[in-house]
Amino acid sequence: MPYKSLPPCIKNSASCKIVYVTGNPRDTFISLWYFLNEIHKTCEEQGSHPMEELFDDFCDGVYPMGPFFDNVVGYWEESLRQPEKILFLRYDRGHER
Repeated sequence: MPYKSLPPCIKNSASCKIVYVTGNPRDTFISLWYFLNEIHKTCEEQGSHPMEELFDDFCDGVYPMGPFFDNVVGYWEESLRQPEKILFLRYDRGHER
């Protein structure tokens, strides 16, 4: 959920802390593609999401939690303003070359 969409009771709570973990956009996109195609199989729907079409949607911000990069930047900027409240972590599983 984007930071700007969080309810005030979370944003303004003195005791509530946020840990935001983001991943490599490429890994996020590939995971989303696999996930959506598995849903199609489970729901017995015909076809799959073409990777090129989903990639265009992903880059255009058509994403379950809003534009991926806006979401990440929102938490990053807020973590700079409130480092005692928001811990921003980046996960990268690494890739073999």
